[in-house]
Amino acid sequence: MLNILLIDNDVMVRLFDEFYEYNKEALNKVMSSLQLEYEQIWISQEVRNEFYLKRADRKRQRRLYKVKAKYPFIVSCPIGVGVNEIRLINGIKEEDKGETDAIIQCNKAKSQDRRFNDIHFLTADKNAIKLAKKYFVNVLPYAKLREKHLETGIVLPK
Repeated sequence: MLNILLIDNDVMVRLFDEFYEYNKEALNKVMSSLQLEYEQIWISQEVRNEFYLKRADRKRQRRLYKVKAKYPFIVSCPIGVGVNEIRLINGIKEEDKGETDAIIQCNKAKSQDRRFNDIHFLTADKNAIKLAKKYFVNVLPYAKLREKHLETGIVLPK
């Protein structure tokens, strides 16, 4: 049985953009602890697109490529979600497409016959947490992750 963690854009920015810059050793420790709990960390297509578009440069693309090469358990989500599925929940709003995509993927993964034990959605966005709970998705708030690592002496960005 696999434990899966779907990661949101705001967490990706904090870990792979801000935290990566100033403390790679601590990032290794955070990734190692996540790997102990989760066999895979999934990044949905829309979340990846949001991560790339926040700053229109190639720096984030190279960074994500390096992170995925260093931590092979971080993978693109294998479950596809169509634009119409996202619009059913999100409407025509463009701003929350990544969160909606990840929530739909959590539910699709739970409904499949694959051997998924537990699927969590890691986010710091309060609206995404509410939406995930509305659709019965297990949420791991970033604040909880931050608090857990603070006990070990690792200070994650707020």
